Amino acid sequence: MSIDIESLARLADDGERRQYFASHPELRRGELVWQLCEEVGRTVRADLERAARLASTARWLSEELGDDASRARSLRAAANVRLYRRDYKGALELYQRAIAQFDALGADLEAAITRSSAIGSVSHLGRHREALEFARDARAVFTRLEDRLHLGRLEVNVGHIHARRDDFTRALERYRAAYEQLRQVGQPADVAITLRNIAVCHQDLNDFPNALAAYVEAREYCRRHALTHTGLEVEYNIAYLYFLRGEYAQALRLFDEARRDCEANGDHHHAALCDLDRAEIYLELNLAGEAVELAGRAYDGFRELGMEYEMAKALTYRGLACGRLGEEESSRELLGRARQMFSRQDNRVWTAMVDLYAAFGRYAAGRPDEAAPLAESAFASFIEAGIPSRTALCELLLARLALEEGAVETTEQLCLSALDRVIALGRPILELQAHLVHGQAMERSGDRTGALSAYRQAEAALERLRSQLGSDELKIAFGEGKQAVYEGLVAITLDDRDSAAGRRAAWQLVERAKSRSLADMLALGAAELRPVAAGQEGLAHQAQELRRELNWLNRQLAAEELAGHERSLDTIEALQRDRLRCEERLLSCQRRLQAADAELGSLQGAAVADVEAVSAVLPPDGALIEYYISRDELFAFLLYRDRLEVHELAAAREARELYEQLRFQLGKFRLGPEYVRQFGEFLLSGTVSLLWQLHDLLLAPVVRDLEASQLVIVPHGFLHHLPFHALHDGERFLIDRYPVSYAPSATVYRLCCLREAQPGDYSLVLGVPDERAPMILDEARTVASVLPDAQLLIGDDATPEAIRRWGSDCRIIHLATHGLYRKDNPMFSAIRLGSTHLSLLDLYGIRLKAELAVLSGCGTGLGTVRGADELVGLTRGLLYAGARAVMATLWDVNDESTARFMKLFYRNLLGGSQPAHALQSAQCELRESYPHPYFWAPFVLVGRPQAST
Repeated sequence: MSIDIESLARLADDGERRQYFASHPELRRGELVWQLCEEVGRTVRADLERAARLASTARWLSEELGDDASRARSLRAAANVRLYRRDYKGALELYQRAIAQFDALGADLEAAITRSSAIGSVSHLGRHREALEFARDARAVFTRLEDRLHLGRLEVNVGHIHARRDDFTRALERYRAAYEQLRQVGQPADVAITLRNIAVCHQDLNDFPNALAAYVEAREYCRRHALTHTGLEVEYNIAYLYFLRGEYAQALRLFDEARRDCEANGDHHHAALCDLDRAEIYLELNLAGEAVELAGRAYDGFRELGMEYEMAKALTYRGLACGRLGEEESSRELLGRARQMFSRQDNRVWTAMVDLYAAFGRYAAGRPDEAAPLAESAFASFIEAGIPSRTALCELLLARLALEEGAVETTEQLCLSALDRVIALGRPILELQAHLVHGQAMERSGDRTGALSAYRQAEAALERLRSQLGSDELKIAFGEGKQAVYEGLVAITLDDRDSAAGRRAAWQLVERAKSRSLADMLALGAAELRPVAAGQEGLAHQAQELRRELNWLNRQLAAEELAGHERSLDTIEALQRDRLRCEERLLSCQRRLQAADAELGSLQGAAVADVEAVSAVLPPDGALIEYYISRDELFAFLLYRDRLEVHELAAAREARELYEQLRFQLGKFRLGPEYVRQFGEFLLSGTVSLLWQLHDLLLAPVVRDLEASQLVIVPHGFLHHLPFHALHDGERFLIDRYPVSYAPSATVYRLCCLREAQPGDYSLVLGVPDERAPMILDEARTVASVLPDAQLLIGDDATPEAIRRWGSDCRIIHLATHGLYRKDNPMFSAIRLGSTHLSLLDLYGIRLKAELAVLSGCGTGLGTVRGADELVGLTRGLLYAGARAVMATLWDVNDESTARFMKLFYRNLLGGSQPAHALQSAQCELRESYPHPYFWAPFVLVGRPQAST
């Protein structure tokens, strides 16, 4: 009998089935029911909707035939589908009906198989004693019949019981016993699934090496035995394993590969899971555009499969991502739909989570009246569910809302209540938020001493924050609070700026704020950072592994807290204890690493140099001006070799308005050369006027009595994009008076000055021309002709591998190419090389010894400024890689003027000028031919302004 399974799998309702079997009467047989049920078992993991249609056809046919044996078998197949849809009650009801049918027929073996299959549903419902009774009854039958195959399969299901009870050691024993049995008598699929279960058990035991080894063994076994669908599931599991560890780059790559394989082989379930998990990663990386797309695709996939729980999660992630993009109405609608789905499933925990997410969205959108009832509803649900971490989140949002209303006493009560919860949990991210809002409340009431104490406690909690993963704070954008801690500390500390101690304390806080901001941005890739100092690889590896373990524990804890009725308080407490121990070990390891490797320490946490250490590396005739924006107040710290001054400047909003006008003026050059020729004089006078006003706000109060002949500028926030060297005092540009260099922070400046690498004598020049900048080719050839012993690589030959090969020991690296920028997450910014891109995170893994790295493409210095932090861009990556200085551009450059500038700069540099002086001379010379700052002012030197001696 020839059976077209695919045609049967397309039958969607009883009418279609009746019509099909009327055309194929020879198929109306009990054997077909059994074949359909077997196909359900084979495909339920890969294509749930297809399996559901097949199970429905089997049930319809069994009823038509009136065959009790077929009816019982079809009930079991339908129950298997319900199990994979997480409808455990519905699955158990069908299993019980099937068992009754088989018992009535005296089909002991089939009844035992069904009891064994039902164990999963019973266990998920928390009825573990009943599950063990099912196992006992099934074991008696299998033993009597000497059915080793089903005894082995039963061992797997008993392992599931122990796993659901969080007794993973006993579960692992059962899985291993099943493996020994099934590899002798089982089918290949049985062995593969058992290996996968062993891997999952190791995963639950937080044993990453053995989990990965078991998954890899399972994957290879599946490949050898052509078990495509199980192999795809294992591929997904391996990617998810790296996701749990916070190794996002590896996880994204593996999810992408797994999804392509799933799509090619019709495994729509795991393809959708890959999309869902990638959406969550992108959401946590603040890449909202990608998260919206992937969550939408995941939703479509799960909708086709009829998986409502996963559909609701996909809607939640998409709604959160839309909120990040400012699409408030879409976010509200998506979260509302997700809430309805979770509510229909009686999933109270996730319903409350959606309420909390929606409350934060309303709060961020300036709708406190709508945020408050949502937060209160979520608060009540989390109290009832006994989830203190989420309860504290609600209290903190309510505290913020109360503070905005001026209800200081209520704010303090809510903060103290939240603190009672989170301190016991060991959740420093929530602890710092509670101390922060508490400090803001006390400051509002005039208690600056109490506020200072609260801010210091918030900073202490921040220092204990060793992981950025596995928490809802990433999804609800609590991150701005970290900088608010430092703003509060700086604001109060500057009350004492008339004393030397007060100035030093404020300056130290400013440096810590900048270092912390960069550390937070890099935290999602921190596990991959390599040490700079020699001999620290072992300690760095230990820190990497501890950070990955901590990420893993946070993920496990977050998942356990949201598990609803399946949640285990014992497991939660054990995970909390493990996390605290891991945090302590990581803190100790990082302190040792910071002491041994200052560069890596500055990226792993707020490890900063003190005033004396920075002033000691300043040239005798040099001065460093460091800016900081605190609550819209602009301050400038002026550091000499022998003293530190503080200057209070204008409101930051005034400077920002002028900066935005300057950007608008410079943007007019995109209108084309004809426009520039026609309105050139007006463009110049308008730009100089703005530069004059900015000089009066930012520089005049500082340089009026300046005792220096060269300057180092350390900007802050939007000031990183400002050409300070082009500011005008009404008579001259600043570059006419001083050679000017820049630094992301004073600590980074000091590290660059202390770096004493000995590069080779050769240079590396890479050029990647395109239709937007065809003169890049001429520039690269010209630069290569003047640099000593230059290696020139053009187009597809200018690859990241070339930098790793040739750049590790050269004196000068010149990169003539374009930059790609991600304002949402600067770690994904990159420069174009060959046919690919070199990302900022990639740069942190490269080792250089260069005196100077030059980025001459369009806007390559434009790091993204995240709130109020230090410059995060390609320049910082090259400095960490080992370059002592980087020359970059602040905006899109003109090809022709850039080629001429580079020729002038290198002539000066190779003629013996220090880099900062060579830059100064080249800019002044170029200005004679190109007077507008657009042409000569985009070039900035970041890092060490002098060459090695």
